[in-house]
Amino acid sequence: MEWNDNFNFRYFNNSNSALPNNFINAIDEDNNGNLWLATDEGFACLKNDTIISYSNLVNSPIIEVKVDNQNRVWLGELGDGRLLVFDGNNLNAITDVSEEKNYSLEDFTLSQNYPNPFNPSTKIRYNIPSVNLSSLKDDKVGVTLKVYDVLGNEVAILVNENKPAGVYEIEFNASKYNLTSGIYFYKLVAGSFVQTRKMILLK
Repeated sequence: MEWNDNFNFRYFNNSNSALPNNFINAIDEDNNGNLWLATDEGFACLKNDTIISYSNLVNSPIIEVKVDNQNRVWLGELGDGRLLVFDGNNLNAITDVSEEKNYSLEDFTLSQNYPNPFNPSTKIRYNIPSVNLSSLKDDKVGVTLKVYDVLGNEVAILVNENKPAGVYEIEFNASKYNLTSGIYFYKLVAGSFVQTRKMILLK
């Protein structure tokens, strides 16, 4: 990991710092300017020029990290596929839909699918925030989640309905659509929010 502070480059790895693993999958910044790092062996934080490791809490691969407006750190775990939330003291796993809704993020998000590459199934997680939904009918927003091939052809519709605020996860099984190996894109449209991510089917 390289870090530029006033054009002074520093290199962090698991030999010269507490970085759990040299493979960093995602980075996000909190409200205090600290950087949270998702690695192949847990997560860590770059704070005041020092790497703080939290691999004692979880040492499995973390493929996604997102800090919300309340400085809670959300983590996507590979393997068990858990959604984890860290409040600075405690790490909790979100285990059911009602619990996920209570922890709803304040921004629309579309997470990277996991596993990726995949064969034949992968999971896609997205968040619908509670803010600004009160003005909508039934406090819901129209959501579509579709899969496209590299030519832009629509190959699957995973979600097409109105959704209330919450964190959702859906499984995409490519074998149901007779798809071949290659690169595909999944696109979330929720109100005015649009985001697309890439995934790889490898048979």
